[in-house]
Amino acid sequence: MRDGKALPAAVTSFYVNLLGPIRARAVELGYEIAVHGSLRNDMDLVAIPWEENAVAAEELADAIRVVSGGFIPNTMSSPAEVLDTKGCTYHGGRQWLIHFGGPAAVPAFIDLIVMPRRCDWEARR
Repeated sequence: MRDGKALPAAVTSFYVNLLGPIRARAVELGYEIAVHGSLRNDMDLVAIPWEENAVAAEELADAIRVVSGGFIPNTMSSPAEVLDTKGCTYHGGRQWLIHFGGPAAVPAFIDLIVMPRRCDWEARR
């Protein structure tokens, strides 16, 4: 929101156009992507590990950053240096904010939550 108003419809269209390439890349890396928001103020995504060979959460977050053309604040572009900017969520999901300029220079971002793989859960025991 900006000044209490929803962002322009162009931002929603911008997010919808990004969704296909993001989903395609996530599937290549062993994840499915679910949208859990209106796509009006930001793009809220949940990544769910779907294949046994799903990559680590950091690698997926970096791949989505690359596909979207965005950046993760306070990080370098190397996958090894991608750090979450918000931390863990309930049930062990990890969260990143991926920023980029939207249409007409409207600030836009992806709020990404990556749910843990089974091997991540087993390592915590």
